[in-house]
Amino acid sequence: MAVELIAKGVPSSHPCFSIVKAIRQMINQPWNVHVTHSFREANRAADWLASYAFNFPLGVHQLHSPPRGIVSILRDDVVGVAFYRNSSL
Repeated sequence: MAVELIAKGVPSSHPCFSIVKAIRQMINQPWNVHVTHSFREANRAADWLASYAFNFPLGVHQLHSPPRGIVSILRDDVVGVAFYRNSSL
């Protein structure tokens, strides 16, 4: 869904208009950008950080060390632990 919003854009009345507009402006800079969807199982660290971000007020925050909850996820990533998405065929 997010990839589609970025690819097609949204009307100014959409609640995500500002961020979609900012992303589209960055994509239109003179560099090569390819936007793709990744399931959360494929990038558990990003998924964890996205959830963790709700603990902070809106704005930019710098983490000086990995939060405790993400350390095991990073270790799994280093050693190549795979997590498969459940789906019915």
